[in-house]
Amino acid sequence: MYITNLNTFEQVAAWYNDIKPLVSKHHTLEQDVRPIGQRSRKYERIIKISDNCYVFSHGGYYDPVFCWGYRAEIDKMPMTPADIVRCAPIVWKRAKNGTETITVRNGQGPWQHNSRYSFLKRALPRGLGFYIVGHTGAHVIQTKTDRFFLPKTRTVPPYIYETYKDRASRVSNTYARNLLKGSTPKADGLHMTFERKDKDWVLVSKRHTQTVTRTRVDLTTKKQFKDHIAKLWQWSLTMYPMMRANLNYELRTQMNKDITAWCKDNGSPNLSMVSWGLIFDPRNSGKDTPVLVRKILADEDHAMRYPLGVAAMFAMHDALPIATWSSPTVSEEEMVALFRRAFNQWINRVAGFQTTVKESKE
Repeated sequence: MYITNLNTFEQVAAWYNDIKPLVSKHHTLEQDVRPIGQRSRKYERIIKISDNCYVFSHGGYYDPVFCWGYRAEIDKMPMTPADIVRCAPIVWKRAKNGTETITVRNGQGPWQHNSRYSFLKRALPRGLGFYIVGHTGAHVIQTKTDRFFLPKTRTVPPYIYETYKDRASRVSNTYARNLLKGSTPKADGLHMTFERKDKDWVLVSKRHTQTVTRTRVDLTTKKQFKDHIAKLWQWSLTMYPMMRANLNYELRTQMNKDITAWCKDNGSPNLSMVSWGLIFDPRNSGKDTPVLVRKILADEDHAMRYPLGVAAMFAMHDALPIATWSSPTVSEEEMVALFRRAFNQWINRVAGFQTTVKESKE
């Protein structure tokens, strides 16, 4: 697949002028379809807005020619050049004083935009690179000296917004409402504009921050249960080889029913274990679950002590690769380390030692 070598505004303008418009039974000369690279990928094209503004398009709702699936809608509400510029992935501009800028925009909508990612990788000029950060999945634009988070855009052409609006009014589902909520016909500012400074690119628009979800463990509270947790861990690790064959769906279902019945009979009517869910998991059984789990931890004679230990074994068992359930393929040391991590994550969750917070980072 081709990679463009267009690194200046002059090169973009010259390349546009050198490309012969594609004319066929599908496209007229007036549509001015000029592929950036391979003519078989005609939807990846240069659109001339003016002598000082060019758009790089890879097809989609913002392209009046390659707006797949929306032809009837766009005919009713034609796009303007301003609509194209406001929504396009790459926009080259040249100011009256000769200053060059390039604006980069991500895709819109709660899904992957793989064609957009591929296009940005191939069409950005030298000195700007699009990358997906492996451990977070964040989309970033990399310059020679810095890395900038590129959020998904909410801006769509007016005809798309009206389509979402009409769909949300007729279809009563969350997806349709979220599409409308995640879009706007106005410029949302969720783009990045870089200005050329000699051979480098400098960010001149707002620097965006990324909202990430972090898990924090309350170590002070957890320390108070350190000895109790250690005893439960040792018991679960010791009993696991004997219980392994019985750790199945039937046992999990029956144990959840028994725990729910015990809670109703012993002053915890708000706790209800989902029959198929993880045992003692607050996400299923209720926000009061950690209070009960801490009581069980602190009392070795508690009636629910055995079910809590079995729940720990289920957490350990679920962490094993499926292939090892019947014929272990990992060493004993590796298995114990895997169990320890799974047990630690499980106890942090069911005992309420962990909290989830949202943080912003650049």
